[in-house]
Amino acid sequence: MTNNKQQTAVEWFFFECGKYGDTAQIPDSVIDEAKEMQKQMTVKLYNDYENYLEEAFKHQNGGQAVILSFQEFYEQNYGGGEL
Repeated sequence: MTNNKQQTAVEWFFFECGKYGDTAQIPDSVIDEAKEMQKQMTVKLYNDYENYLEEAFKHQNGGQAVILSFQEFYEQNYGGGEL
C-alpha cells in the first residue's frame, strides 16, 4: 500500500532546517503543534472562501456576481505580507 499524503509546509521547513543545523533539539510536540496550527489555518481559509462565495452569490440581485478566484481571495485576505 502506498502513502499518498503530501508533505506539509511545516514538515518541509523542519526538514530543510535540518540541512543547516541540528533540529534534534526541537521536541516532536513542537513540530506536531506547528502541523496542527497549519491544519487549522487551512480549514479556516477554506471556510472563509466558502462563506465569501455564499455571500457573493446571495447579494448578486439577479445580476452577475463578480467572484474572486481562490488565489485572488487569498492574496486579498491573507497574502502579500512580509515576514
